[in-house]
Order: sequence, then C-alpha cells, then structure tokens
Amino acid sequence: PKYKSGEIGREIVYTVSENDMHVYKSTLSEDTDQSDSFSYAITNTHTPPSLTLTATKTWVDDGNRDKIRPASVTYTLRSKVGDAGAWSTVSQRTVAYDATWADLPGFTGGQQIHYQVVEHAVTGYTTEYSSDDVVLTATDGAKSETVTVTNTHAHNKVNYTVNKA
Repeated sequence: PKYKSGEIGREIVYTVSENDMHVYKSTLSEDTDQSDSFSYAITNTHTPPSLTLTATKTWVDDGNRDKIRPASVTYTLRSKVGDAGAWSTVSQRTVAYDATWADLPGFTGGQQIHYQVVEHAVTGYTTEYSSDDVVLTATDGAKSETVTVTNTHAHNKVNYTVNKA
C-alpha cells in the first residue's frame, strides 16, 4: 500500500538494501514507471584481488669498492597454492637490478596463492630478503608489495705486520 491504514495523506516509506556481502560490492538501481510502481535491481560485483610485486636491489659493498658487482641479476618469481603447496616457477627475469610483476592473481580455486622472489646467487655476496612469502587477502583488491633483496659483500682484508726499529 502507498498510505498507512487509517492515516489519510501519510505515505509509507519503503527502503531496499542488502547486507554486506564481504568481497562483493552492491549497487542499487531504481526504476519508476508511470503507474507509481517501483522496481529495483541489486547488482553484486566482485573484483578478484591482484598483486603487483616489485623486487628492489640494495647493495652493501662500500660503493662496489672491490669492483665485483655484476651489471645485472636474475630473479625467479615462484608461487605455491595454499600453505602446503609446492613452490613452482612463474617466471625468470634478468634485469639491471629491479623487477616488477603485475596483475598476479591472489587466489585460485578459493585458495591463497603465495609468492616468493628468489635471486640467483651473486658471486662474492650473501643475499637477504625483506620477505619470503607474499600473499593477498580476499578483501585486498589491487595491492602492491615490494621485496627488498640485499646483497652484502665482505671486503677482502689484508693484514700487515709492522715492526718498529
């Protein structure tokens, strides 16, 4: 009914809404025709989470003092599905020092995809990573993460013996 029973001229106000759908965005559209009737459409859209992952390089070698820093490095991007999955290679890139992978999916078959950047060994350097497991949550949407790859070189030390005359 349009009006409250027994109350002349007092219209009933109707509202249409939908409860939160967690990873879906709801939009409500209203359509009115000439007969004072209404129709509503609720559209739920889901954008799967995606990841842009960047590997950045940090050198700890006193400004390349021993002149052994390579001109490029090779990274392998690995992934696994779920916590117990086995790591598999997604891609390999040989780059000056930084690499970016875009539009990586966050989930497959309802399970999180884990990502890991691994650098091929650089002769004369030890390697450390700021993160060894990057994952998305269902509500992340598009997300960017950076893994810092630090290569440290221990300089050659020379010992001298000095005798005072």
